Amino acid sequence: MDYILYLLVAGVVCGVFGGVIYVLAKKDSAKDEERVKNLTKEQVETLTNTPYQAVDGLPNAVLVHGLILEIPKVTNSKAELVIMYYNEYYPNFRGQIVHMDVNVKMKEFTEHNLKVGDYVKVLLNEDKSPKVKF
Repeated sequence: MDYILYLLVAGVVCGVFGGVIYVLAKKDSAKDEERVKNLTKEQVETLTNTPYQAVDGLPNAVLVHGLILEIPKVTNSKAELVIMYYNEYYPNFRGQIVHMDVNVKMKEFTEHNLKVGDYVKVLLNEDKSPKVKF
């Protein structure tokens, strides 16, 4: 009898967790749709028409062309960037312009004078965090 109670509690917890994830994903998707609406026609064309580049020595990695859309936080050690890109890499949102959050070391941020509206190359490598490549 205790096992049934534990099973029910586990089911409820998983259901609540799944619901929270769903709501957050939907909210994130809606925010991306709004961001894409605010892009210029040239920015959309640049993102969708720039092909991915293969990366030597990393068979599952690509370099993608991205647009810095926001810089929400800058600290002494890093800058947080919101980068929009055309996704042909991850299966869930393939064929859409979506965002990624990327941290850049402050030294690189200032050396390359990064600002909103700049295009950057980003390394996508399976389940690793995306990285801006200079």
